[in-house]
Amino acid sequence: MKDTYKMQEPTSLEHRGMKTMMLAGEGVNEDGNAVGFLTYLIALADGNIAEIWYVVELSDKEGQQAAIKMLDSFRTP
Repeated sequence: MKDTYKMQEPTSLEHRGMKTMMLAGEGVNEDGNAVGFLTYLIALADGNIAEIWYVVELSDKEGQQAAIKMLDSFRTP
């Protein structure tokens, strides 16, 4: 993976009062297309961890916006 993807340093955040960690990066997929990826880890109140991730081609601006919208919609009871 380190040969085809460049990862940023993990970032600690807060999302709607929940502690989170974000891992993001860019690379090239098996078809040679530039892609961006994100893994979002959310510490839930019951001690579990939710994991949300996506990979999207960088040229797919609509797909990137859809992924961000999905991530922002995450809520717990």
